[in-house]
Amino acid sequence: MIIQAFEGHLPLLAPDVLLAQGVQLIGKVHLGARCGVQSGAVLRADCGSIDVGANSMIMDLCSIHPDDEGSCTIGKNVFIGRGAVIAKSTIEDGVKVGEGSLIMPGAVIGEQSILAPGVLVRRGMKIPPRSYVRGRPAKVSHELKESEYSRGAEACQRERALLERYNNQQNEEQMASHLTEITNFRFNTFLNK
Repeated sequence: MIIQAFEGHLPLLAPDVLLAQGVQLIGKVHLGARCGVQSGAVLRADCGSIDVGANSMIMDLCSIHPDDEGSCTIGKNVFIGRGAVIAKSTIEDGVKVGEGSLIMPGAVIGEQSILAPGVLVRRGMKIPPRSYVRGRPAKVSHELKESEYSRGAEACQRERALLERYNNQQNEEQMASHLTEITNFRFNTFLNK
């Protein structure tokens, strides 16, 4: 895991943020309460800022990078699927971004929308709230039904629970490793007396 300052700006993390190993956070990155970031994700704010709202999940191998002095704003309760690439854009509350999606600079994704896997959201595109979006380039397919949206919310909760389990296991393994080191140190100290 890399948490790195850039030109005096250190990432700011809420105390209950969950980070998997292999995450990179660089520069003006702010992660709100109960955010989770999975392995291999890179949030690089060396040219602007990245602000992620509370309870959002960023999955494995995502890349988020504002490409100039602007910002990338990700709302609350957002789920960013594996391998998504996000440039300077706005993703409003409750959005679910499918795996491998590409969101170009200046795009605005309306609240509680779902982007299908592999969507290409063009530069400056504005997607209305509660839209189901698919295609390369992206097109709004239809307005979401409540049942469609609730399935996306459940996926986000499952991934967060998995990341919590992973972090708990990792903490237990680190504790066991430290206890072994302490025991070995004490034993070696005893033998050398």
